[in-house]
Amino acid sequence: MKKLNGLMIDCSRLIERHSYYFRLLDYMADWGMNVLLLHFSDDYGCAVELPGFEKLALPRAFSAAQTRKLIEHATTKGIEVIPELETFGHTRFITDRREYRDLFVGPAQEKLTFNAIDPLAPRTHELMQGLIGAAARLFPSKHLHLGCDEVNMKDYCQQRGLDEAAVWADYVNKMIGYARAEKKTPLIWAD
Repeated sequence: MKKLNGLMIDCSRLIERHSYYFRLLDYMADWGMNVLLLHFSDDYGCAVELPGFEKLALPRAFSAAQTRKLIEHATTKGIEVIPELETFGHTRFITDRREYRDLFVGPAQEKLTFNAIDPLAPRTHELMQGLIGAAARLFPSKHLHLGCDEVNMKDYCQQRGLDEAAVWADYVNKMIGYARAEKKTPLIWAD
């Protein structure tokens, strides 16, 4: 296994001019880096238009074609772009939308706090399977980062008499299964 040497860039909070990311890849190559973890989704938004889910993207988000160009540029520099799609916590880019508000789990407030998408709703699983598939097809990396950090569903589980750790493990294992079904090696944060 090759030694990974790279950095993570969070473009979900602030999308720089697209040219910035191309220059960043040039610098990374000069510094001998070989991996860019592209944290493109978070509570604040989604910086990549995933095919079939374009409505979740921020204004000025990378289109699928622009994302492919960025990946192509990275490849010429010997850099693997690993996408990070938030699939459990940090999912207000989804649940703040009217059509998905019923899937929000966490403190109901304007301020961004730890939250989750409803791990028991069949609609969540359909949505995540689709998003994971779209990300897997857009990004050629053998890896797909699923996030899964900073999840808050304590009250949700207590109100239902559920074991929070068991619900978390079951949901995360299903996300891992969806990534593996797309022939990706899943990564998650180790909170």
